[in-house]
Amino acid sequence: MSQSQDFTQLIARQNVAKPQCFVLFGATGDLAKRKIFPALFALFLDKKLPSRFCIVGLGRKPNTDQEFRKYVEDRLIEFARLKGDSKSRKEFVDKIFYLALDVDGDYSPLKKLLTEKEASSGTQENRTFYLAVAPSYFTVVPQKLKEVGLLHEKGSASFANIIIEKPFGTDLASALALDVELKKILFEEQIYRIDHYLGKETVQNIFAFRFSNHFIDHLFTSEFVESVQIVAAEDLVVGDRVEFYDSVGCLRDFCQNHLMQVLAFIAMEAPSKNEAEFIHQEKSKVLRSINKIDTIVRSQYEKGFINTDAVHGYRDDERVKTSNTDTFVGMRLFVDNFRWGGTPFYLFAGKALPRKYTEVNIVLKKAPFSLFPQSSQQNIISIQIQPKEGISIIIRTKVPAKTSLKPVKLDFYYDDYFSSESIPEAYE
Repeated sequence: MSQSQDFTQLIARQNVAKPQCFVLFGATGDLAKRKIFPALFALFLDKKLPSRFCIVGLGRKPNTDQEFRKYVEDRLIEFARLKGDSKSRKEFVDKIFYLALDVDGDYSPLKKLLTEKEASSGTQENRTFYLAVAPSYFTVVPQKLKEVGLLHEKGSASFANIIIEKPFGTDLASALALDVELKKILFEEQIYRIDHYLGKETVQNIFAFRFSNHFIDHLFTSEFVESVQIVAAEDLVVGDRVEFYDSVGCLRDFCQNHLMQVLAFIAMEAPSKNEAEFIHQEKSKVLRSINKIDTIVRSQYEKGFINTDAVHGYRDDERVKTSNTDTFVGMRLFVDNFRWGGTPFYLFAGKALPRKYTEVNIVLKKAPFSLFPQSSQQNIISIQIQPKEGISIIIRTKVPAKTSLKPVKLDFYYDDYFSSESIPEAYE
């Protein structure tokens, strides 16, 4: 066996997940049906789930296992990136069990069910608990799990991990307080605070694009960059989620997490190792270098049209008719360090805009002297996160038979080089 083959097989073994039971709180909710179950099914089809696993869905609605399995299969057909066939869907949903459970109630039935299913599935008491519930339950659930003995002590041969997705608190003080409360119940290695946006292939590719192409990373400094623009636009109104959205708003729903994570990838220094701990350290340095943000615009959409479709205004909904919650945010900030000092970063996010897209534009400075003063187009490195994932670089070239210049794009799109089915969804 060659050294390269041995290394490949070693990596493959390391990437195989351990036997476990995946316990989903909020299993009948919107996030579960649209994202989590489709992601788990894609991992199942790609053989990235352990050979021994089970899934327990928890919700308030009464369901039998068969009723819930039918519900999940229907949602896979409706929402999944990879839909498989009837045989593969049946194999997957047969691993799913359901329990009606009040999040505030008694967790003894959950312990009983897990004990039974772990014995029959051979999952070795390894458990992953995903909290797709309201943030007010982020400490309630772990505490109740601990009370019935479903969380393991430090040093145990088995694991019991908790996954929590934003919003993690409503401000710095509440986020720190939540962290303190969680650490009274769990040890740090059990807590997974996630931002699904980091799972997007094009967001991850920012890191690879910079640090695997030295000439690109060399340009990512205030010496060459005039500004950085990060835009996340949606062409939909808030809709049925208005009560939840009103408690959060655009700034907390999108800017302080998703866009700040993208900014950190754009602005960070190269880590000493391509490992999570070292990447986290460099991103933290960037966020600590952001000075006070004093240029910010907040607004709401009003009644009007999105292209040709008539839409109501945000406050036209009786539930939020006096609300000041923002549905659009624009801000300018600076990263005060040696690499980026003086370069403005512009962040924009909002709903009810003309089209849906997310992209990063790195606008390069003009040369101090130009042989072609009639050309005003600047060079731009554009990273398209969605809907058409790719990277473009705008350059200028001579128009044939003329002395004038024309801006053109050097394009890379994922669809041109990779199968569309090979691009995983963020939750995968």
